Amino acid sequence: MLERNKSSWVLILPFLVFGLGVGLDFQTENEARAQFDRAQEHWRAGRYPQAIRAYRGVYESYPESRYAIQALWESATLNYLSSIDLGQAIDLLQRITREHPSHPLADQAFAMLAEIHESAFQDPNQALLYWMELDRPRVAPQLRRHALYRTGRALFELSRFDEAKSVLIQVCDGNQRDYLAQQANLRLGIMHQLQERYEQSLGYFLAVLAIMDCTDCRLQAQLGLIESYEFLNDLDSAVKIAHQLDLREYPLKQELLDRLQQKRHYYQASTWNK
Repeated sequence: MLERNKSSWVLILPFLVFGLGVGLDFQTENEARAQFDRAQEHWRAGRYPQAIRAYRGVYESYPESRYAIQALWESATLNYLSSIDLGQAIDLLQRITREHPSHPLADQAFAMLAEIHESAFQDPNQALLYWMELDRPRVAPQLRRHALYRTGRALFELSRFDEAKSVLIQVCDGNQRDYLAQQANLRLGIMHQLQERYEQSLGYFLAVLAIMDCTDCRLQAQLGLIESYEFLNDLDSAVKIAHQLDLREYPLKQELLDRLQQKRHYYQASTWNK
């Protein structure tokens, strides 16, 4: 069974690049189509090794057909999704990017290569190189923006904060209010905290709360605000945000409130006694 965290790639399966092949004779094209269909049947039936071999056969036997590059992609995708042979998946994806750089699937191949190195090999440096390949005008805007966010995230994980900031700010440009913008703002806020720039972090966390369509994002932004307000000794604001926490999402809400209120009481008493 395919892993859930890789399921987004399954959506690309119906993507058949008709009309891009070099003209072959009708019979040869039909043979390529028949073998491609057999590979699809193997995939749907869960016969992954057979499907991979059949897809490879399409490319090797009919390299000029309109199904050839799609077959390479499907074989690479299935190797990755089923974890049968990640090395083969990488080899096939690199072949697409190297030998067919103008094909629409080349950009998807760069994205999958980045994901493999990021999630399977825990290699953010190599993943970063692949994500950066997608920062080109010809790349579809949605994929390019996704790659831009993943570039910023990789730079963040590598503690290259200044570079990460310049990239993630672009993800938020144009008053974007989607999930990518929320995640970018969260990381921008966290990076400012790590650099002890708590005042500057507030705007990024508040930007996340202004959208309010991602429960996990909202909770992270609220906790980020509380931390920054506490470091700024603005305990009234910290307590106010803590009161807004949903107990179902953050069971330690009362303990956090008690600690902040005790700290506020201590500072108020200290100020009064001066």
